[in-house]
Order: sequence, then structure tokens, then C-alpha cells
Amino acid sequence: MNALLLSKHAALRFGGGRRGEAEVLPGAACGDAAARGARQETLLDQERLDDVLDRAALLADRRRQGIHTDRSTLETLGERLFGGASGNLASQLPQEIGIFLTEPIPSEAYGVNEFIQRVSAREGGTDIPAVWFHVRAVFSVIRDAVSPGTLRHVRDQLPSEYNQLFEWEGRRTAA
Repeated sequence: MNALLLSKHAALRFGGGRRGEAEVLPGAACGDAAARGARQETLLDQERLDDVLDRAALLADRRRQGIHTDRSTLETLGERLFGGASGNLASQLPQEIGIFLTEPIPSEAYGVNEFIQRVSAREGGTDIPAVWFHVRAVFSVIRDAVSPGTLRHVRDQLPSEYNQLFEWEGRRTAA
């Protein structure tokens, strides 16, 4: 029996917790009832393992997307704030995202629509409604994470049209 046929008929048991390690169970290719039962159980175990790996990859992708969203929003906010406000804000956020506020970017004033356009460009051209949602999510976390004085200092530097970015409407539902 060639290797391809053996792989179709043999029950596999995965060992060591590593994907791809396998061994043939005794009697698996012979078709006895015990081997068929072991094969079915092993296939179910493989399906569960595949589900876990798929879900873990999804979570990893979601984490990467979240960090990318944080970075895009915070770098843009960092270039919008003046006089040390970026550093003060960064010091109250987790270091892994606060660092995005401390990039040496010259500060400049611009409106909320320009802010959203810049975040979109940093996100790689994400559509504008999604960027509004992303920015509001990041700003809501900032609002909840920093001291009232720091938040007031940040908001005082932004025109009132930015207030809408601090309004959180909750989880976006799939359309």
C-alpha cells in the first residue's frame, strides 16, 4: 500500500501537541472495529485541534488589527497635539501602545475630517465609516484609561468638532 493510500486508511494519533506529528495506530490499515473506532475518535480530536488553531489564528489576527488601529489613531493624535500633551497621554497608557504617541512627528492643527483621512491612510486606505468606528473605539479606551486632568488637557487642544470622537456607541454589528 503506498503512502497516500495508507494516509487515507490509517488512523492517526497526534503526539507531543505539535501539528503534523503522527503515528499509525496498530491495526488501523487492516479495518478491524477497534481501529475504526480509534480512527474516528482521532479524526474528531484532529477536528477539535484544527478548530482551536483556526480560532487562535483569528484571535491573533484580531490582536494585530487592534494594534494597527491603535497605532494609526495614536500616531495621528500625536501629530495633532502640542506642548508635551502626547507624552503625558502616553505615560498613562500601556507602554506597548503609548509609544505610538511619542514618535517624533511635528505637530500641526487640522480638523476632524482631516484627522479621519490621515488615520485611514495609515490604516492602508480603510473606508471612512470603519475608520470613524475605529477612532471612536480607541478614543473611548483613552477616555476610560487616563486621568480626568490628562483627558481635559488633550480635549482642550482639539476643536469642539473632535468631541464626537469621544462618544462611544458600543459594539458595531455586522451589516
